[in-house]
Amino acid sequence: MLTFDHPRCAGSASRSRERTALQGRRAKVIQIRDVPDDAHAELTRRAEAAGLSLSRFVLRELELTSRLGRNVQIFARLRELPATGITDEAIIEDIRPERDRAG
Repeated sequence: MLTFDHPRCAGSASRSRERTALQGRRAKVIQIRDVPDDAHAELTRRAEAAGLSLSRFVLRELELTSRLGRNVQIFARLRELPATGITDEAIIEDIRPERDRAG
């Protein structure tokens, strides 16, 4: 079982600061049961490689996944908009002089 208060994730001062920062954001608690051993081991390895607690690493992955979902929705809505007829080349041609002036 993996929780944000898992004993393997508790104890260090930096983790305590992480927990305090999360509480300041009025964060919700998610508890994940029945995590396969190999998945837990891989997540732990990745967290250690990133220099993060397991809880912080999993939280970061959840945040990235939730943003990706929003991006997919945004792009789907953009595809529904009527075509403007403006090409990539026209945009590049239009902004290039400004970029050249900016150096």
